[in-house]
Amino acid sequence: MNPFDYKKFFAKYLRAEHTEKEHTAFLKWFGQLSEDEKVLVMEAFQSLSKGRKWPETPEMDRWSQAIESRIDALEGAEKEPFLPIRKFWKPLPWVAAAAAVFVAVYMFLPKASLENKLTAKAEISKALEKEQFAVPEKAAVLMLNNGAVYTLSESSINEINEEGVSLEKGNDGFFLFQNTAASTNSQTQLVRTPASGQVNIQLPDGTRVWLNALSSISFPSQFSEGPRIVDLEGEAYFEVSKLNVNGVRKPFRVRTGRQEIEVLGTHFNVNSYADEDAIKTTLLEGRIVVHVKQAQVNAKETQVQLLPGQQSVLTKNETLLKVENVDSQMAVSWKEGFFNFKETEIREVMRQLARWYDIEIEYQGEVKHERFTGYLPKSMNLETLLQILEEGGGVKLEYENRKLHVRTI
Repeated sequence: MNPFDYKKFFAKYLRAEHTEKEHTAFLKWFGQLSEDEKVLVMEAFQSLSKGRKWPETPEMDRWSQAIESRIDALEGAEKEPFLPIRKFWKPLPWVAAAAAVFVAVYMFLPKASLENKLTAKAEISKALEKEQFAVPEKAAVLMLNNGAVYTLSESSINEINEEGVSLEKGNDGFFLFQNTAASTNSQTQLVRTPASGQVNIQLPDGTRVWLNALSSISFPSQFSEGPRIVDLEGEAYFEVSKLNVNGVRKPFRVRTGRQEIEVLGTHFNVNSYADEDAIKTTLLEGRIVVHVKQAQVNAKETQVQLLPGQQSVLTKNETLLKVENVDSQMAVSWKEGFFNFKETEIREVMRQLARWYDIEIEYQGEVKHERFTGYLPKSMNLETLLQILEEGGGVKLEYENRKLHVRTI
């Protein structure tokens, strides 16, 4: 058995003090164990949980039934990593509140259940990530200011023959844009992703960017005098490279329509989709200053400085930034290939699905403010994901001809 301090994790899990990152690490480790090793780990969890009181509620019954159904499905599909769980299901009536530590039930519970103070977690394990995927692979494109358009793929980048543009594919999957200081022709380069597509790029200064679906970033082929400036639409995660010129740090700035982010060297995520209710900037490492662009002449600029673990929120029609303490890992789950919802309102869930699966959303009747919590791979086929959402109750979903009809019940 590979080393992992699972007892320490269990103690934190039972106190609801664990993080998403810790739980994901545990699931990956657990998925690699042999059947006998899994049994030993579950016995340890049973021992630590002995005597713990779990509330008996209708939501608990529904959750229990969903877990039972998921175990049946796993065994029917002969998914070996989960076979030991059946042994523990019957002797452990409290498993309905704790089984998510082992079983990828994909449970999504609406807000009413969350108000009962149940920890409604839906974790995905390595074994279930191997489902049949129905998300098409779609490539990003590179657009130049002379009108040329190229597909970003390992084979097509060799076809790019433009002055001021130097590009290669790295071993880690990043597309590497090289500094073209020797060229007198600096090109503005725009990388755009389609629905269902993500791409990782490295800018000429060494800054690494993960670009989410239906997003774009523009930048020069060489960063000359003054600050390094890029323009973003949609969502991206940045790991900004520090750059010194003549002993002076050269700032990095990200412009997103209504706001500008000033960076000195840090890791952060920006969600600036036009159809979202707010622009959200989340800091993971370092320091950034977020500025709000003012439409009025002579209006006083508003700005905030973020610390790691903080998120600035700029809602539509507002000029003031709100700062919140958040679990920053949730903001970047998308770049690891997951949807991660925590009391997320149904319309926001649907917007994420629309961007990733390239579908249209149509609401029928009055849509209640249902909220969902869950953790699912973006590689999951749409039909399975919709069934999981419906399991949580409160919503009816019908999909036909690339249109998803949504109504609350």
